[in-house]
Amino acid sequence: MPIDGILGHGLPQGPGSEPARLRAAAKQFEAVFLNQLFQTASASKIDDDPLFGGDNASQTWESLLHGRLAEDAAGKMGIAELVFKELSVQADIARSTKPKATL
Repeated sequence: MPIDGILGHGLPQGPGSEPARLRAAAKQFEAVFLNQLFQTASASKIDDDPLFGGDNASQTWESLLHGRLAEDAAGKMGIAELVFKELSVQADIARSTKPKATL
């Protein structure tokens, strides 16, 4: 059963690539989840003095920072591996490939 990401962008292609594609999609899911977590945490600031000044440019910069932090942390928190394991069972993908140290 082929696993398709959002239009398959950024996912390995070709026969036998289902585990690699699923692992990449799970890592992307973890990045999106962490990005939402960072943005929610940032929105709930205790003080009224924003860290980056509070104007539109600093809000954009802060959003980009959260995205980059989420990309860097994705695959290291364990969420992607849990998603991969669960979806590989549901999709009946052979787990002959061992998880790599870095996703």
